[in-house]
Amino acid sequence: MGSLDYLNRCNGFKNIALGSNAEAIPNYKLSFLDGDDQIDADSCLRFEYRDDRILTINNVANLVTVGLRTYKSKIVNIYLFFKREDGRELLKYFIESYGKFTSKPGNFMYDWDTNAVKLALRFQIDCDYGVAIFTSNSMENLLSQLKQKEKLNGELSAVNTSSF
Repeated sequence: MGSLDYLNRCNGFKNIALGSNAEAIPNYKLSFLDGDDQIDADSCLRFEYRDDRILTINNVANLVTVGLRTYKSKIVNIYLFFKREDGRELLKYFIESYGKFTSKPGNFMYDWDTNAVKLALRFQIDCDYGVAIFTSNSMENLLSQLKQKEKLNGELSAVNTSSF
């Protein structure tokens, strides 16, 4: 039986570590996810990681795509997209690797939370695909702080311009 400590130590998926520099990945292995080269609301870019060796999980399931979300080239999230019917096998694999999930926020939704890493598994009955999302908690906290600071600066600017 796995443990949450192992999830912390892995800090990502296979050879992709959360918080590491995506620029260290060879260019031929990365392309913009869905062809979208625009930054999102958190100033992050999304990439597809192209490496056939990463698409199989211990003969348990085949992934459709592996995605990365980066902030200033640092990996914030790793997305594992899979066919919904592989969801139960992935759930078993994650339990074997990381122990029992720490919360179950809904049907076909499972979370493993640690101090450093969060893993969320989602595979709804009415969707063709599911996703497992590895998240760097420190990077997410940084993005949240930056967003709060930006919101505060916007509010201050609005107050300053309306006072005149």
